Amino acid sequence: MAYSKSPSQDTYSIEEIDISKEIVSRAGGVNKDEDYINVFMEVIKSKSAQDQRTFVNKRAGSSQAISSAASGTIRGSWYWEDQQKLYYAVAGSIYVFNFVNSTITTLTPSPWTSTSTTVGFAEFIYNNGTTAIIVSDGTNLIQIDTANAITYCVDADLPVPHDPNIVFIDGYILAVKVGTGDMYNSDNNAPLSWTPGNLIDAEIEADTVVRLMKVSNYIVAAGKETLEYFWDAGVATGSPFQRNDTPVKRISFLGGYAQEQNASYFIGKDFNSDIQVYKLYDFKCEPISTPTISRYLNTLGTDYNTWIGTLFAYQGHRFYVINAGTRTYCMDLETGLWTRLAYRQNANFPVARAHGIRTSTGNFCYFAIADNTSNWYKFDETLYQDSGASFTCTIVTDSYDFGTFNRKNMSRLTLLADQTTTNSNVQVQWSDDDYKTYNTGLSINLNQDLQCCWQLGNFRQRAFKLTHTDNNPFRIAGLRADINKGSI
Repeated sequence: MAYSKSPSQDTYSIEEIDISKEIVSRAGGVNKDEDYINVFMEVIKSKSAQDQRTFVNKRAGSSQAISSAASGTIRGSWYWEDQQKLYYAVAGSIYVFNFVNSTITTLTPSPWTSTSTTVGFAEFIYNNGTTAIIVSDGTNLIQIDTANAITYCVDADLPVPHDPNIVFIDGYILAVKVGTGDMYNSDNNAPLSWTPGNLIDAEIEADTVVRLMKVSNYIVAAGKETLEYFWDAGVATGSPFQRNDTPVKRISFLGGYAQEQNASYFIGKDFNSDIQVYKLYDFKCEPISTPTISRYLNTLGTDYNTWIGTLFAYQGHRFYVINAGTRTYCMDLETGLWTRLAYRQNANFPVARAHGIRTSTGNFCYFAIADNTSNWYKFDETLYQDSGASFTCTIVTDSYDFGTFNRKNMSRLTLLADQTTTNSNVQVQWSDDDYKTYNTGLSINLNQDLQCCWQLGNFRQRAFKLTHTDNNPFRIAGLRADINKGSI
């Protein structure tokens, strides 16, 4: 056994390498420090069993679930759970996929003013219990009933143009007129009827409203500088809504909106801070992004309308996902940890729409990507490919010096990973020059009880990169390094 100059100090040690940290980047777009692509962290906690463990899991794959009905990107969509129908707008039509009989019906709600802008959907319930879907392209408003019959709004008092992301609350449809702070409401129990003067202004600050968000029994008018809260006060004339001045926030709305239960997620900017990702719930609005993500968002331009937010669910976890620039960031709503996503061998996961869909055959997350088709895909926990094409999950660790900058020799690196039933390889690479370069790497087969590689050479500080591309699951708890510390 080797010893240092002091016979009492053993220079051999077995060191644990943590692979479940946060994404870190020293500057936006610089590929250094920890990174996690196509994986998520699963934290297992049990007070009664005194158990706390963290695993890094490869995400579920996906398969095509609904064939393309027309060429073009999906402009908007809505899953009507009571009817088990998925409505989605492509070009000048609306398509309806019926999950009961797996058929597609084409609706052509002419006249759409535009065939490329966003189309918004809202579910409406009448006071007699009848339900319908209200659809807007920002100029026109239509109603679709349970038989897929269309009724057009012909009321000249409909605000035009308005933000197509309409909202339902208390028997009203609410819409914001573009370029103003005016929030209009339809007549009560009559979504296609609009009366002059039925509006209220968001005017705490001299900004315009960009989008309406629904939080509990409040409507939040998200503007270019503020978030203002409104509630149904039952005012007899004009708008029934009144402003609640107490929870007003000096936060601007930029994009990336998604709603999950009673929480809204979006990208915004505090009056005196950088661009951040926010969670809005009740009267609280708090940043949930890390400095790394904020730095990245600050490097992008001002084309905020291309920043897309959505929600995914698979493998027992729920995720808020943002697409901005060339990257897709993903936050686990349970752990708050961020990772990155990439579809097939793309650099990002260009999701356009996503819905959690419950049918008689199970509960699945369906999604569409911006690929100029109207295909729908679904996550499949039995697959680790995207529609038959491989994707790579990547784990990049922190750089470790193991307590000293003296040169060290690593004799063995062991993966603490699940053993597979068939041959499945993980490529292990390392960088000894602060992530500037990586070696060609070694391949470790997961189909064995000792998953390791040998003779990894000497170093002062080392970071590891693990990649897995096979159509197999991959779950890992950490790395274990056998090293011998030198004296210089």
